Amino acid sequence: MLSQQNIKLVTPSPHLNSSYDLGDSILKAEYCELHSKITPEIIHIEKKVAQVFECLAQAEGEIVTREELFAQVWPQMIVSDDSLNRCISVLRKIFKIFQHGLAIITHPKVGFHLVYPNHSPITPQVLSSEHLVTVDSLPTVDIKLTKPNKYLRVAFFIFLTSLIYWLLPTMKTASKIPSSIQSFDEHRVIIMPFKIGDDLIEKYPNLENKFRQLISNHPNLSSIDKAELVSLNTLSTTAIGQRFNARFVIKASIYQENSRDILAWRILNAQTADELSNNQINLVLKQLESNVRELATDFVSTSAQFRFANNKEMYIDYVLKSANYLFSPNSNLAYQRPIINMLASTLTKVDPNSVPMLILLAKLLSDTQWSNHERSFPYIDLAIKTLNKALKLAPQVSGSYQTLADVYQLKYQWLQAHSVLSKGQQLTGLQANKKAVSFVNLQRITGTLTQQTLMEKQQQHLNDPTNIELGIQLVLLLIEQQQFEKALSLADSLPISLRAWGKHAAVVGPVYVAMGEKIKAEALTVAGYLAEGVKPQYSQVLIQGIRHDNSMKQASEFLTQAQINNEFSSQILLQMYEQIGDIDAYFQLAEQLANTYQYNPLTSYRINAKEIRQHPQFSSLMSKIGLVEYWQTIDSPLFCLANMVIIC
Repeated sequence: MLSQQNIKLVTPSPHLNSSYDLGDSILKAEYCELHSKITPEIIHIEKKVAQVFECLAQAEGEIVTREELFAQVWPQMIVSDDSLNRCISVLRKIFKIFQHGLAIITHPKVGFHLVYPNHSPITPQVLSSEHLVTVDSLPTVDIKLTKPNKYLRVAFFIFLTSLIYWLLPTMKTASKIPSSIQSFDEHRVIIMPFKIGDDLIEKYPNLENKFRQLISNHPNLSSIDKAELVSLNTLSTTAIGQRFNARFVIKASIYQENSRDILAWRILNAQTADELSNNQINLVLKQLESNVRELATDFVSTSAQFRFANNKEMYIDYVLKSANYLFSPNSNLAYQRPIINMLASTLTKVDPNSVPMLILLAKLLSDTQWSNHERSFPYIDLAIKTLNKALKLAPQVSGSYQTLADVYQLKYQWLQAHSVLSKGQQLTGLQANKKAVSFVNLQRITGTLTQQTLMEKQQQHLNDPTNIELGIQLVLLLIEQQQFEKALSLADSLPISLRAWGKHAAVVGPVYVAMGEKIKAEALTVAGYLAEGVKPQYSQVLIQGIRHDNSMKQASEFLTQAQINNEFSSQILLQMYEQIGDIDAYFQLAEQLANTYQYNPLTSYRINAKEIRQHPQFSSLMSKIGLVEYWQTIDSPLFCLANMVIIC
């Protein structure tokens, strides 16, 4: 019997190991490979995903917190939860394909742990000697060996010969087929390093990286780090596909032709080298996002047609998820055209009566119009036609009514918007669809938000204080109701970064400035306008104009000249006029913008709302955009009532 003093336990090394025994499989982290013990199968894993896998494997079934994973995989870097979530998602897809009993269990708001068959500590074969239990001395044991019976020896020989004969065809077949193509990942895309002319590298330094990032973070796709591909340009398409178990390979180049910069790309079947798409576009230097999305949407359309040609539902679902992922309402209309065109093309080719596709197309059209103050009337009319068709096909889908109402507001058709919302609530059920069919947006922009609605929003925030989007919306509502102190108190309590505020910071920051706050006021204002594409120097001028009454005119003239020089849009300048209190300039510009549906009434409900409403041009402007008719027909805001008489 061994005594306790014969055994020495050695503390495990803090460094990660290169190989991990996981029941029926082995993770070779050094090579980013997952090997099967029971088949010749090998799956290649992209580097960051493999590092996350390695951290989970090292924990031997214990929970690894999100913080630990960030510290190990992204040291000294600030990354979002999306990066980790994507790695976990990719691993789960691999485990599903691999079918070796591997699984990842999520512990909400804590972390993850790895599950695998025959869970036991990592075996000695895959660890170096310093990690093992060592035995100083072992007792000797005398064992007498006896010869086995000769009949047993003959039987064993026959059995062994039969086994080899039976396995031989399988072994020969397996030896002819590279293990990497025993199975491949339908979701994996290999983006080969772009071939870029030396004179164009500095001109387009981020285009390739932007595209890689878009594909790598796509919820239904995965890719391989560029660093792993640099030395493989000489390999054939099929060799690359087999090496990484990929379905698609993308090869692109940037070159000059007739004084134009050209981005050309080919999408190939990684298993057969068949060409699936061959396209090119003229690069526009100031529209990087548009250039990248042209390439991304072409890949989505091409891969959808190749993978789901015989499955309409999966085809549409893939394109819908891709469009939602690629769309960014904070970008201008030119950046979004590729996504909108992809949806319109899918509707035409695959299913013209797909209600989800019709609704999303209309939503993207309307979101683009609102966020960037650009009014493309063909796009607005297309959105209206699209939504009316969706409602005809599926009148019970509540989201269509809300989106159609938002689109009508783009053309100042307030009565039509109200009618659509009323119909939506009647047909889909008021109580069940209060969130889906809501008058809040219409009430905000027409100035008719009720105290009851505001209280409901406050209660929703109390019930769900971690919902950042809801918190920001409530801050904006309080500002529009002139409840500045409550708005800023709530803003102070929200645990969010400057970036999370986005463009909304350009509304909230100046309120801080007007209320006398300094540090947070400047940070929010600059960050918000930076999100709008405005340089910090102009935000600083705005801040000085708000803080010092005697600087207002000088600031207004400076900002006006900046807009003339195309530093930012007229809509941004209008918002600045309101914030610094140059009310005459505000109305002069508002009248011009209203002629082309570019004026947003929300700008009149903020810091200097009282001065705007008392201005002699207020009633005529509100009448011009149809709000006076709406107030007289439906509901009047409190600021337009005096002794129960409408004075607007």
